[in-house]
Amino acid sequence: EAPSEMASYEVVARNAGGEAKATVSFEVRQMPPSALSYGDVPGKFFTGHDVSLSPAVSGVPSSWSVQPELPPGLSLDAETGALSGKTLKVSPEAVYTVTASNAAGRTTC
Repeated sequence: EAPSEMASYEVVARNAGGEAKATVSFEVRQMPPSALSYGDVPGKFFTGHDVSLSPAVSGVPSSWSVQPELPPGLSLDAETGALSGKTLKVSPEAVYTVTASNAAGRTTC
């Protein structure tokens, strides 16, 4: 999401004694995602069992990706970052890197 345009706003406070005015200027920017975590992930999953892992992340990612490709039966939800599915066959141990991104930046775990 693109940042908003810089805008100025006049703030007025009034009471019986008079009024005071101030002008404030600001723009709204998107925060890059950070602090991505899937919590305590078991070191092993067993064939035929359901897997469901939900991420915790600061910011609002607009896309998710994982490298290398997940084992057959497992998938990454490109909108939520959830890893889920059912393991279909034995796979060699590997380190998977999940990336959460938006227009302001990205974070990995």
